[in-house]
Amino acid sequence: MEKKSIGNTRFLLSRMVIICLALALITTVAYLKVYKFDFVNYDDDRYVLQNPHVNTGLKSENILWAFKSMHASNWHPLTWISLMIDAQIFGLNAGGYHVVNLLFHILNTLLIFIVLNAMTGSSWRSAAVASLFALHPLHVESVAWVAERKDVLSTFFMMLTLWAYVRYIKSPRYNTYLQIVLFFALGLMAKPMLVTLPFILLLMDYWPLGRFVLDTSVKFPKGLKPSGNTLANDFGRLVYEKLPLFGLTAISIAMTLLAQKHAIVTMQYLSIPIRISNALVSYCGYLAKTIWPVPLAALYPHPEFIPTWQMLGAASILITMTALAVWTMRRHPYFLVGWLWYLGTLIPVIGIVQVGVQSMADRYTYIPLIGIFISVVWLLSEFTDRLKYKKYIIPAFSIVILGVLFTTTWIQLEHWRNNKALFSHALSVTKNNYVMHTNMGVLLAKQGNIQESMFHYNEALKIRPDDLEANYNLANLLLRQGKIKDAILYYRDAVRGKPDFAPAHNNLGIALSQFGDQEKALEQFREAVRLDPEYQEAQNNLKIASAKREKPKEIFSPKTSAEIVKSETNTAKEQVEAGVSLLKKGDLLGAISHFRTALRLDPNHYEANVHMGLSLAHKENFEEAIPYFRKAIQLNPKKPEIYNSLGAALANTGKVSEAITQLKKAIQINPKFAKAHNSLGVILARSGHLEEGISHLQEALRLQPDYQEARKNLEIVQGIRSRN
Repeated sequence: MEKKSIGNTRFLLSRMVIICLALALITTVAYLKVYKFDFVNYDDDRYVLQNPHVNTGLKSENILWAFKSMHASNWHPLTWISLMIDAQIFGLNAGGYHVVNLLFHILNTLLIFIVLNAMTGSSWRSAAVASLFALHPLHVESVAWVAERKDVLSTFFMMLTLWAYVRYIKSPRYNTYLQIVLFFALGLMAKPMLVTLPFILLLMDYWPLGRFVLDTSVKFPKGLKPSGNTLANDFGRLVYEKLPLFGLTAISIAMTLLAQKHAIVTMQYLSIPIRISNALVSYCGYLAKTIWPVPLAALYPHPEFIPTWQMLGAASILITMTALAVWTMRRHPYFLVGWLWYLGTLIPVIGIVQVGVQSMADRYTYIPLIGIFISVVWLLSEFTDRLKYKKYIIPAFSIVILGVLFTTTWIQLEHWRNNKALFSHALSVTKNNYVMHTNMGVLLAKQGNIQESMFHYNEALKIRPDDLEANYNLANLLLRQGKIKDAILYYRDAVRGKPDFAPAHNNLGIALSQFGDQEKALEQFREAVRLDPEYQEAQNNLKIASAKREKPKEIFSPKTSAEIVKSETNTAKEQVEAGVSLLKKGDLLGAISHFRTALRLDPNHYEANVHMGLSLAHKENFEEAIPYFRKAIQLNPKKPEIYNSLGAALANTGKVSEAITQLKKAIQINPKFAKAHNSLGVILARSGHLEEGISHLQEALRLQPDYQEARKNLEIVQGIRSRN
């Protein structure tokens, strides 16, 4: 008898191992191509590319910042730290970040299977739920978007919390309970959406754990016996047991409201009735996309009006489903639990407290759909158990469903490959998507496609005339083209739309200064500094503008910037010379104005493109600098210095592979170009290619023994190698 028991245990363990390996394999195959994906300029820039606290790696000051920061309208220190670790390992190689997201998704899939199996004793049903979770296309956004590390990371700790909870129930001990509290706290520090987890534990207490009963005739999983106590005593004890978890929930809610106070949409923009209507419609919309997950988009714009029939229809569906779940809970308790799991876990993001401009988001379903999957799998299993040929029907049906999900996920994943794919797809499947029009405009402007960029900005403003980003970015383009009057109008619209946006005040000041209105320019620079006292560029502009007002004879040359802009008789060469002269005096702002005018007069002027790119790069406006470097290379492809500058700018925007290509071209043109060897060595080392990076840094020092920057970089990289 004992041998038989040992044999059964081994069989069950073998089956679990096989299922886990199968789940890991199908998930990996479905998502493997993410290692080739880029960062996208849709929060990835704020989270990694343009965030020095993250992209400089795991440092004590960065970790302290993670706990103090409300950056990106969130308090999630663990998410920041996880991205810092990625930066420490991968540098700005986007593929590494994507692979880490995938690894967490695989772990979440395995934990769902393990936890459900431990709770219910049903391995195949648990595996089916985990498979649906692994492959459903609605989860592509959470896995393929680097900025959504918070989704996969918080869910990982949620599942560890459930795992610890099962262990605690089987063997109630103080240490085990502390694990529950610890995992839950870590999950909240990854993403506060986990605030509903204590309620999920109470649902699990009802089914499948059977720790309290509403009806003694309810069916529970084999081997689990309800406690038999009265409902009041049982339920009260279980709530009391979770008081520390409810305390963590309260703290997390407070921190989240504090972090998102500036991101919460004002009541004037979206009224309470609109929010409630959208919440009801979204609940049903997520269900519809679960059944038919096409088309999906990175952003679904929030409607300003929802027809009454849609709201009433959605409310009717939700009420009917809830009533059905309650009515059938005696025979199908899992249906009630799964349905309430879905409804409850969506509450923090359903839009009653509206943060952002989306009506709904695929990423919000990452946890809630687990409840739907549980309900569906257990219901279908009970139904198919009665079928005559279930041994053939169930596997065939499962293969078809998972095959369809796998294929749809594979296709949807492709839309997250890069910026262009993401933005263009969203525009093709949604209407009135002014955010994606603006994003596409930014992308095209960086590529030097000014006309199409302006088209998208104007489309965005047709939909939302007061949109900050569209007004601000369009004004920047117009200013670059020398259309100063038009730029001023759009900057003023941007300031009206968001009066506390310091960059708009700063750039409005630049435009007014170029137009010749120094007094009003001074006002705008002062306002920019008042709004952001650490805004270095605005401080510099304020100093220059103040100096111009106080000492006009010393500051202004016979030809002021405003006069040169207005004059069509000045040649591009004169403009470049004037700009270079101002650069030597430290007037970067004035120099850029001259270079812009030179390019307006002669877009193919080589020196103007070079100096414009270098000046913008000096201001750390690398995205804007890149098109000028490309143009310079097109005009004169034999200058290694420009390839080096382009490579550095590309690296600073996360385009590491292309940066390496450009730096290698610089070295190919001039193998003795020490600066290019230094730049390439640093980028290769940050990308994880330590030995190759060290080789180039050593070559830079061999070519130029007094190159202190290369020497310092070599010491740093060699230190990293020794630690590894």
